Amino acid sequence: MKRVVVGYDGSDTARAALQWGITLAAERGLPLYIAVAWTLPPMEIGGGDQPMLDPTVVTSTQQFGQELLSEALRQADDAGVPATGTVEGDAPAHVLVEASKGSEYLVVGSRGHGTFTALLLGSVSREVAAHAHCTTAIVRPTADPEARDYVVGTDGSEESLKAWHFAAAEADRHSRPLRVLHTWDIPP
Repeated sequence: MKRVVVGYDGSDTARAALQWGITLAAERGLPLYIAVAWTLPPMEIGGGDQPMLDPTVVTSTQQFGQELLSEALRQADDAGVPATGTVEGDAPAHVLVEASKGSEYLVVGSRGHGTFTALLLGSVSREVAAHAHCTTAIVRPTADPEARDYVVGTDGSEESLKAWHFAAAEADRHSRPLRVLHTWDIPP
């Protein structure tokens, strides 16, 4: 299915990714699919040898996810972009990688509501960048979205050349600079 998938958790970076995804979907004439995913650690309630999830926490988290999805769908609707979405109680990276199958683009924020706030790239964005089945954009919020630079990593593979072409076209379309990065590991 040709579509733009956006991972959304309500964080500032997810909001920037949602706006970027809405713009991309509008420019490409594609529908938007918004994925809200969450996991909770098991909590011990009432003893026993197996921890289990507190049903009230699960219900409130599911309701909060539905509120986030509704907010994101409203933004897409306000922009005139057709959108659908899902709220899933599963690992966000897994949900997004699965949603990327058959999609044109996957857009995520550089980091979400995880614990390590100083990281430049969160675990979900790192995971989807490595395993997504389509072109993936990782968006960082900026004070001025029009001043955004584009960065693409390349290793010479067919997949990285596709990413390079996409990034070059986006940078050109928005008259923004493109930085191309190539890194490697030196064996011990």
